[in-house]
Amino acid sequence: MKSIPRWAIFLIGMYAVAGLLTLVFQTYIRLDQCSGSRACAISIAKGVAWSTIWPAYWPVYAAGFIRQTGLNAQEAMARVQHDIQADRTGIVHRRFLCRSPDLHFFGYRFRITEKGDFAEGDVCWNVSTRRWTWRILPEYRLSRLNPRD
Repeated sequence: MKSIPRWAIFLIGMYAVAGLLTLVFQTYIRLDQCSGSRACAISIAKGVAWSTIWPAYWPVYAAGFIRQTGLNAQEAMARVQHDIQADRTGIVHRRFLCRSPDLHFFGYRFRITEKGDFAEGDVCWNVSTRRWTWRILPEYRLSRLNPRD
């Protein structure tokens, strides 16, 4: 039986270390968004998934820090606030491979409160139209406020 070359063991070790560091980072940023045991478990599970494919994660995450016109949280929330006159709105966290009717690369998870009811949704940057689009997640009653396309 052939032994594994030392360079291959080194590369596997480096991949594992980077994956563990990514898991720690993912857990840290996702703990703020835990709004219930089920939502928290799903969020942490997503962190584990991103940690296993960290070579794809870090370039995507770094791209979120690039300051371009229209790609900041204030402008994203301005779009949501323009369309929904809620009591409170706020950003929960950044999203990559943003959930929307089309696949968008970058966006934010937001939370709104209206008349005591709350909901979360995604506001996503549409590269082709250069506009923010948003959707409240379907499991919330406030999803009735979603735009009719």
